Amino acid sequence: MIRTNFKKHCPIPITMVEALCQVQLPSGAMRILFTILRRTYGENKTECHLSTSHFASATNLKDYEVKYFTNLLQKVKMIHVSGEVDTSATFSVQVNPEKWDFSEVKFGSEEEVNPEKWDFSEVKFGSEE
Repeated sequence: MIRTNFKKHCPIPITMVEALCQVQLPSGAMRILFTILRRTYGENKTECHLSTSHFASATNLKDYEVKYFTNLLQKVKMIHVSGEVDTSATFSVQVNPEKWDFSEVKFGSEEEVNPEKWDFSEVKFGSEE
C-alpha cells in the first residue's frame, strides 16, 4: 500500500542524503533504511523498536529478505541492531557516512537477488555479537 499522507515530513540529515546519492545499495536495503529513518528521525528519536513483521509490512519484503538486508546494512555499518529481529529489536542509524564501510561488500551481481546463493553464515543479531 502506498501512503499518501504528505502533510508530515522526515528530517533526514542532509549529509546522509548526499552520501546516499553516492552509494549503490540494493532497493531492499534502501527500503529497510528508510523505514528505520522514518521511525527514528521522523519521530524525533535516535532509535526505534521494530520486528521483521513490521519491516515486511512497511516495505513489502519477505521475512528472509528483511533479515538479509538488515544484515547487509549492519555489515556496512549503516545501522546498529540490538536484539532479535524476529521478535523486536532496537535499530539506530549511523548518519556519519565516514563510518560506513563498503570494503567487504559488492553490489550489483545476480547473486544478490537470488536467495539460493545468499550466505547467511555471518548473520548475527543482537546478543550473538
